[in-house]
Amino acid sequence: MIRRYSAVPALAIAVGDALATTAAWFVAYFSYAALKSARGSLGILERLVSPAPLPALDVYLGFLPFILVVTLWGFRLEGLYDPERARPFPCPPGRILRGAFLAFLLLLAATFFYREVSFSRGIAALYLALQSGLVLASRAGFRRLLMAEGMRLGPRYRVLIVGAGRLGQAVAQRILENPWASLRIQGFLDDRDERQGKDYFGAAVIGRLADLVSRVHEHRIHQVFVCLPRREADRVDDVVAALAEETVDIRIVPDVLHTVSLHMHVEDFLGLPLVSIRESPYHGWNRFAKRAFDVAAAGAILLLASPVLAGVAILVKLTSRGPLFYRQERMGLDGRTFRMLKFRSMRVDAEAGTGAVWAAKDDPRRTPIGKILRMTSLDELPQFFNVLMGDMSIVGPRPERPVFIEEFKKAIPRYMLRHKMKAGITGWAQIHGWRGNTSLRKRIQYDLYYIENWSLALDLRIILMTPFRGMVARNAY
Repeated sequence: MIRRYSAVPALAIAVGDALATTAAWFVAYFSYAALKSARGSLGILERLVSPAPLPALDVYLGFLPFILVVTLWGFRLEGLYDPERARPFPCPPGRILRGAFLAFLLLLAATFFYREVSFSRGIAALYLALQSGLVLASRAGFRRLLMAEGMRLGPRYRVLIVGAGRLGQAVAQRILENPWASLRIQGFLDDRDERQGKDYFGAAVIGRLADLVSRVHEHRIHQVFVCLPRREADRVDDVVAALAEETVDIRIVPDVLHTVSLHMHVEDFLGLPLVSIRESPYHGWNRFAKRAFDVAAAGAILLLASPVLAGVAILVKLTSRGPLFYRQERMGLDGRTFRMLKFRSMRVDAEAGTGAVWAAKDDPRRTPIGKILRMTSLDELPQFFNVLMGDMSIVGPRPERPVFIEEFKKAIPRYMLRHKMKAGITGWAQIHGWRGNTSLRKRIQYDLYYIENWSLALDLRIILMTPFRGMVARNAY
């Protein structure tokens, strides 16, 4: 259904992407030409702008068709024109950036083999910076047009929803929130007496399941969405049989709303439809990108923080006897355990008589410098070495000790889902104050929100907020 009705919007989006790419190419050329003309008057430009003559505009115009082809092809590889992603915006900026960068690499390869003209690297750099921004702006503007009252592309198709329960209402809400799909709800069918005549999202219950065929004829229905709860799954066959002699399309919506966790999507598994409801975003390109980001950022942070690391190490050794670091077993990605590094902030025999226990306020086991280290998170600086070793990420759910997890997973629903992402030094829960001796349920809620909405942009946002909202905590004992 989406494939059929999103063809026009998808084509319009592709045209918008092509226009944005063309504009970026022109603006990059003329901007660089302006910089070359001002090169002699501004000293800094002498180092940034090449003195070599700039090829004529018609040379760059001749290269434009190739740019458009590889750009749209790169976006297509990123799924930006797939039916389920045919909405113009919001579109994950990461997909646009990856598609643009892939196309840019192809352009560089093409210019390497094309020796007749030497293309300017300055123009290429400007183009790369401009193109993604203009594409995002184009899609945002196009979305505003589609969301405007009465604005639609192509004919509108009439929909009848069988089942006015939670599942049917969810389908109706999504249809209303996405007018670009050109679907119009004619009503619901439901056998419950209390629902007859009721209005849900602007559409009324107009009959019972026995009225299905007559309502299809009366309202000239194009699409029938079967949204029956799991307990009425046997009635799906009755709906299909009743419509056997009709030309309407039948769409069956599985009742999985109450079991959906993390990312849900439907995929083809060797010819069989497969619904995935607990898949981690940490795989494929995402895994590579997050790992590359972690290694680069952790290396930079360790280098910049080396004086602080040295200072804390000296204080730990001067104020208490024992090893410098404390290695503690924690649980990370997919339930695997690892040894997490911390500057030691408690006595060596802190758990000798008690076993694993939570730290408490005014905990007598702390070393003289331990309270400050724990409150300011300075004891966690060695965990950047865990990041380099691949045990942790800079951003992610905070890892917990396996002995505590055995209790938590029985008491807190969906607790183990937080292990679908690599454990982190800081996280969405920590910058919102859910750290130390605070509500575990709230912490899990924020951790799952992070996993469901993960992106490199969100990671960067959390890192930038951590010094102001995540390092110092009153509840970190």
